[in-house]
Amino acid sequence: MNGRARVISWRIAGGLVVGVGVMAGIAGCPEPPRPPPAPPLDEPEPVSAVIAHVNANADRMPPDVLLFSRVDIQAGWFDDDGEEHRLDGGGDLKFVKPRKLLLVIKHDLGGRLAEVGSDGERYWLWYEKDKTLWWCKHEHLDKPRFRDMPIRPDQLIVALGLTRLPSGSGPLWGPWYRATGGRIPHTLNPACRLGYFSRSPDGAVRLDRDYYVSQVSPFLAERIEFRDKFGALACEATLAHLDETGIKNDAIEGPAPFMPYEIWLRLSARRSFLSVKLKAPRIQALPPLIRKRGWWKMAPPAGTEIIQIDKEYDQPTSQPT
Repeated sequence: MNGRARVISWRIAGGLVVGVGVMAGIAGCPEPPRPPPAPPLDEPEPVSAVIAHVNANADRMPPDVLLFSRVDIQAGWFDDDGEEHRLDGGGDLKFVKPRKLLLVIKHDLGGRLAEVGSDGERYWLWYEKDKTLWWCKHEHLDKPRFRDMPIRPDQLIVALGLTRLPSGSGPLWGPWYRATGGRIPHTLNPACRLGYFSRSPDGAVRLDRDYYVSQVSPFLAERIEFRDKFGALACEATLAHLDETGIKNDAIEGPAPFMPYEIWLRLSARRSFLSVKLKAPRIQALPPLIRKRGWWKMAPPAGTEIIQIDKEYDQPTSQPT
């Protein structure tokens, strides 16, 4: 990690400790020191420059290569019956732009605990303990839903920081630019805020998400807030320890992109969280096996309960077999 890597601390909001530091709080560890704030900026950058910084970094990873990393995972949520579920293990993360993802979480003996995936058309979460799989189609992400899943793969993809900001011409339009004068909570860097909106089937407009982009090097999003169908905060993404990825065998030309080496997601609906620590992420050419067989598909084991969270927008014939 170079000298530009970031330091995490806690923040308090609504009586809850949130941010990556929550994991230390649960374990009873002392609060890490808060970093000193960056000095105020003489003149914040215009919104066009802010967007250009984020998009230029994302463009350093082309869509025909693989991001691979070993990971340490901690996650937890409460189910509909109030029972708490916890995951603590290692695993592998694989990502191909724009939205192919596979995060396999394993326990120490090597067996799978859970799988978070996306094949570009559908995304899913499979949980071994409950023999349950939640899934949804990407095309329905801009529509309100009555159900959710404990870990949202689409939000994890956004949190990786390797995709461009919404263009403003698709399902999400914007940005609504606000030079807040505030600071990103975990680094205290001066931030600008980019808000994007969506329109529901009944024509109502709602705030969908906010990106808090740092106004100091490396000028990337360090916090993302996702909103629910009522515009209330649904998920907070904290992105930390921003650093360059590795490059294997000259898989790409030019400098490597920056990305967060630590990601923490907190979903309000299920009081759930996901902490991902990447260990030496690297960009490499697509392995021959992936080129031959294609990306992983949603393949729940026999006896799995399958929950389609966007069922009200889909036809029964699209149910997985």
